[in-house]
Amino acid sequence: MEPCALQIVSGIIYYNVGSLYFEALLIFEFIF
Repeated sequence: MEPCALQIVSGIIYYNVGSLYFEALLIFEFIF
C-alpha cells in the first residue's frame, strides 16, 4: 500500500473512533 492511501485509511478510522467517543460522551452526560 502507498503511504498516502495508508494515511487516508488511518484518517477514516481515527474519524470514526472520534465520533464514537463523542457520542459516548453525549450519552454519558445525558444519563448522569
